[in-house]
Amino acid sequence: MSDEPAMMEAKPRLLSLWRCTSGTVAVEFAFVFPLLIVFVLGIYVVGSVMHCISSVKYALEETGRMLQMNSSLSQSDLQAAIDQKLTYYGKQAVTLTKTVDKDSYGSSVAHLTATYPYFIAVPFIPRYEGALTQSAEVYLVISP
Repeated sequence: MSDEPAMMEAKPRLLSLWRCTSGTVAVEFAFVFPLLIVFVLGIYVVGSVMHCISSVKYALEETGRMLQMNSSLSQSDLQAAIDQKLTYYGKQAVTLTKTVDKDSYGSSVAHLTATYPYFIAVPFIPRYEGALTQSAEVYLVISP
């Protein structure tokens, strides 16, 4: 029976704490902030991968122009050229292959294919690995 007055005093205090909203913003921020950080990091990583892919496409086009100007370049020369062009954009592991065919008109056509492996790694999200394959055709000798 001696606990009854203490319970009567505690009841209004508990009700006032239940209605108190002074710390809700801090609690909501604590829940939302990690998600916001993951989104910002994800946007950065995906943007970085898109930049690398764009750089590989540009370097492949420039290497194709080099081959068109000098058709005697070997595959190792072209690999060195694309690697040199990509040093300005960061070191990317690009594999270049060159095949030469004749089209239906008898012209020599070189097919350059660049393969670039990439991955997207964001904290708390499974890692995604992929490979970009970009091709370019270069006319070496156009038959009359």
